[in-house]
Amino acid sequence: MSKDLNDSQYSAPGGKILVTRPRVLFIGSSIRYMRHAHEMGIDVILIHKEGGYSQEYSQYVTEIIHADFTNDYDSVERIALQQHAEAPLKRVMSFTEDGLVPAARLNSLLGLGGNSLESVWRLKDKAWMRSCLADHQLSPVRSRLVKNADELAYFVTEHSYRAVVKPVRGVGSVGIFHLEGPDEVTEVWNRITESGHTLMLVEEHLDGPEFSVESLSWQGRHHILAITRKALHGNMEIGHSMPALLTPEQNAQIAATVQGLLDSVGITEGPCHTELRLTKDGPRIIESHNRMGGSAIGGLVHLTVNLDITRLAISIPLGIDPPLTESPTQVGGAAVRHFLPDPGIVKGITGTELISTDARLSLLIGVQPGDTVHEQLTNFDRDALGTLVIAGGTDETDAIRRCEEVIDTVQIVTKGAAQV
Repeated sequence: MSKDLNDSQYSAPGGKILVTRPRVLFIGSSIRYMRHAHEMGIDVILIHKEGGYSQEYSQYVTEIIHADFTNDYDSVERIALQQHAEAPLKRVMSFTEDGLVPAARLNSLLGLGGNSLESVWRLKDKAWMRSCLADHQLSPVRSRLVKNADELAYFVTEHSYRAVVKPVRGVGSVGIFHLEGPDEVTEVWNRITESGHTLMLVEEHLDGPEFSVESLSWQGRHHILAITRKALHGNMEIGHSMPALLTPEQNAQIAATVQGLLDSVGITEGPCHTELRLTKDGPRIIESHNRMGGSAIGGLVHLTVNLDITRLAISIPLGIDPPLTESPTQVGGAAVRHFLPDPGIVKGITGTELISTDARLSLLIGVQPGDTVHEQLTNFDRDALGTLVIAGGTDETDAIRRCEEVIDTVQIVTKGAAQV
């Protein structure tokens, strides 16, 4: 055999490619997954949107193939079949929202294992998820699919004057509307129509603090890594902290509810990020995703339980690292806070020289003088700004305190209204 292509592939007579290292097709995943895969000796083929990645990716991947994996599954399937014919793929993976369903479809098509397509769709489709929970008598929340203002008005009048209306398959806090009373139905539905939606899910308003739960599953066993407290600004998440200071009973209720959800939809492996409210009647699921949470949550998990969930999401399904046998022990607290500068043109950034960063405190400034800051309305706006502080502490309270000290010290000075 002669050396060919890269350090792990050889050409044999007849042009057949023999592979000595696991070969994985990733769909649209971020650089940290590529780096981990490369470090573990995995050959990475990456499908990504053209212009949607940095030059740094080329250090860690064998090949980058351009395709619109959000809207053009047929092209993605052709690429996967061609790659699998050239040399067998061990798995198709994605840890980005738009890549979850294509990855599940391809794993099913190629017989590679992983979460079933149905289980992934059950989480993507919020109405289907509600149906699964109802079938298992878990986390009861009154809800209904509505397609016009009359149906919305009927639900609000029949069940509760306070309600939340959301896209069935929405993400990132986009397109969510809150109703405080029946008089607001016409106005809210007009805004829904203007946003281009024709079918919405309306749910009763849930009172109580909001949390997310980070979990890691293997062969249908779900381990809770951390319960994360959210800090909200409207619909937008501006901070997270863990492990949330709760009573043992509350921790147990939340863990059981999330594990029940994952069982009910059929998730068997990988990370999940589940959002819920802790109401007076107990935990109530809002939504869940079979991926890690955004907003630096992976880094918080690392600080809190000393586990790299980014690595384990790849290594456990491939048999590189052993699966967890129990939920990990907490070793500290961690928090992240996002900056919310006034909209306008950045004139200056002050106070950074007063911040002493260390292994358990990181300050990320994603803007510079001359940049435009738009109004922060959604998680996508927040992520585009890319300005935040991450801190570890002795517990949740200490980590939050360290973050808030930085937020109070560093100022992003803007001038003039930014055009959204």
